[in-house]
Amino acid sequence: MTVSTLTAFQLGEGSLDVRHSRFLHILSEAMPAFKPRACADHELHYVAAGELPIMLDGVRSVLTEGEILFVRAGQELGLGPSTKRSLSCFHVHFDFDRVRMTILDSGLDEWAATRSKVDAWASGDARTLYLPNQMPLAARGATTEAFLRLMKLQRAPDPGSAIAVDAEFLRLLQQISCEAVASLRLNQVATSPERIHVDRALDFIDRQIGHMISLREVADHVGVSAPHLARLFKSQIGTSVGAYIARRKISVAKEKLLSTRHTVKEIAASLGFADQLYFSRVFRRATGFSPQAYVSRNGMR
Repeated sequence: MTVSTLTAFQLGEGSLDVRHSRFLHILSEAMPAFKPRACADHELHYVAAGELPIMLDGVRSVLTEGEILFVRAGQELGLGPSTKRSLSCFHVHFDFDRVRMTILDSGLDEWAATRSKVDAWASGDARTLYLPNQMPLAARGATTEAFLRLMKLQRAPDPGSAIAVDAEFLRLLQQISCEAVASLRLNQVATSPERIHVDRALDFIDRQIGHMISLREVADHVGVSAPHLARLFKSQIGTSVGAYIARRKISVAKEKLLSTRHTVKEIAASLGFADQLYFSRVFRRATGFSPQAYVSRNGMR
């Protein structure tokens, strides 16, 4: 089954707030039908064994073994009946605090293919989860084990067990997100001119990251007008050319600060900053730390 819709959740900086119900496990029992109802929260269903008939927004379907179903809040979902006594299905309601949600439902193969060239931090994707509407998972055993760990953790008497549940659940969502994007990349699609333009822009930015690059310079290299490239880049990458370049420079600076012996002045110069103080201000604005404080916090020089 090809993923037809992705729901993107962009979590705010410093926010890992996820609210969820208790994790439920329907195991080895015939399940009666549940009439369609509007979901108050987002829902995640995973069939570890057997089959589960569903009706989503009036369309009937069947979740088969190894498939995940994500339902957005507000969609209408009906379940069952399931007469097969081998059913093993996990279920949870959840929502996020301080999150921006976007629905992607067109050009997904092209979009996913482009992501392989993108710096996730520079594009704003490092804090984004992409959940598929319905998809068979490759790591079925690992997914079942993750749900079982969540159920065990939610019953644990240990201090901080609720924090462990939240962390484990976010990790599970991140794994599903990665698999969804990877599965879309495998689909063979014709390469559109739009994707070629954005790919060439990304390659040019990476090659010229040591210089101050303008939108017009990138557009001239690609061979399109600056306004046209700006629209293409924003639609496929999710951020502007200028913002991507600025964040890409900071991403490279982070790597160099932690992995080389170069001074802050040398790193600034290697990224096109003639003024070390200006570079330090830009770095602090992007990360919340000066270059020196970032190194002290994250590594040794």
